[in-house]
Amino acid sequence: MARQSRTPACAIVKILPHSNATLDTFEASRDTARLVTRYTLAKDLIMLRINGEPVEASHIDKAVAQMRPQYYQFMQQRGEAPDDARLRQWAQESVVEQMLLQQESASIELSATPAAKEKTTSGKRSDEAKQKFKMLIDSVVGKVSVPTDAEVESFYTDNPTQFQTPEQVHAAHIVKHTQNGETNDAAYREMLNIKSQLDKGTAFEALASEHSDCSDNAGDLGTFPRGQMVQEFEDIVFSMHPDEVSDVFQSPFGYHIVKLYEKMDAQVIPFDQVREKLAEHMLDSRRSEAMRTFVAALKKKATIEDDDA
Repeated sequence: MARQSRTPACAIVKILPHSNATLDTFEASRDTARLVTRYTLAKDLIMLRINGEPVEASHIDKAVAQMRPQYYQFMQQRGEAPDDARLRQWAQESVVEQMLLQQESASIELSATPAAKEKTTSGKRSDEAKQKFKMLIDSVVGKVSVPTDAEVESFYTDNPTQFQTPEQVHAAHIVKHTQNGETNDAAYREMLNIKSQLDKGTAFEALASEHSDCSDNAGDLGTFPRGQMVQEFEDIVFSMHPDEVSDVFQSPFGYHIVKLYEKMDAQVIPFDQVREKLAEHMLDSRRSEAMRTFVAALKKKATIEDDDA
């Protein structure tokens, strides 16, 4: 009846942790060579010609396979079922954008630097293409201004809820599991008997170790915020006061008695603790936006044909 890290028999099913993930999660990366895509597409393309250059279906299939693990994780965080058609649309758009960038980078002259000359004369055409691609990306994101200290502090001040540790509690419980959360008179009577012993002064930890169906660590669940336990359990434990022991109550997993050890209020993280990472986040966001704007301009002037249409 604890958090997901415990054994299945003792697990309270957790709601997925809150995530600020958006589609931009796929775009934001410290590696500028991956700051290149925004996964949106109006229709399902099977084979394309991009400025006359063909794209085989196998190319799109490969992109789907590469994106699938991250896509499934993203959809799970959003609490949505994966949609393979949607994944294919995003993969196809990724292929379109990558090819547009490759086409744009092909015109870059590598002889501008000694290092570039060495690459050019090496005879490795794939290395040359990669360098051109990276030079294009660097030229776009390199124009982005680094956030000033004042801008970083202003963002921190204007978005206080983004820099808070949530309210948390430290609690333990005694549980008797029931089949599919159904009423079980015997289990309920046993829990009432345990509560009676608690009311007479018997130590909670001793009774948890002896009688609970989840007796590890004397029922100690550790510290957790809202959103990690089933609603029935959460409603009780977050309404309690430190050292308080609850009455018997029921959840989809059975009957519980909870003891609250400590309650910690939400707290604002000091600016000095987040300054550096916030500045990096703001810079990455600006780079991603610069790439989106640049790619959008490439799309606007490109000729993209659907050979399957």
